[in-house]
Amino acid sequence: MFVKQISVFLENKPGRLFNLTRTLAEKGIDIFHIMLAEAGEYGVVRCVTKDSGRAIDVLRDAGFAVTVAELIAVEVDDRPGALGEVLALLTDHNVEYLYSFSRSAGKNAAILLKIANPGIVVKLLLKSGINLITDLSK
Repeated sequence: MFVKQISVFLENKPGRLFNLTRTLAEKGIDIFHIMLAEAGEYGVVRCVTKDSGRAIDVLRDAGFAVTVAELIAVEVDDRPGALGEVLALLTDHNVEYLYSFSRSAGKNAAILLKIANPGIVVKLLLKSGINLITDLSK
């Protein structure tokens, strides 16, 4: 019921992000989603790949500092208010961060959520009829 997110800590220097993406590309690993957050001298790249286990191994073997988190991925209609409907269900839970991307323009979007108690939240979302995504390639 979860999507594995890979976080990589990078020194904030030219070419570091390219090196990360090239390392994955050379091994044929597809990136579904990627974001970079700057934090002074370092940045944090968060990404979801098609083969997270292999991507983790490849990045670690290449010397990158990698951590893994389990995110809840929900599908929402691509319309105003759809995210708010999901968040209304989570007012008693700590959403540590989230990000989204369109899966099919005008049809639906994927919302990736990092939540403190994911098991409880998954049950709540399923009970509320929210569609959870486990395979972002579809």
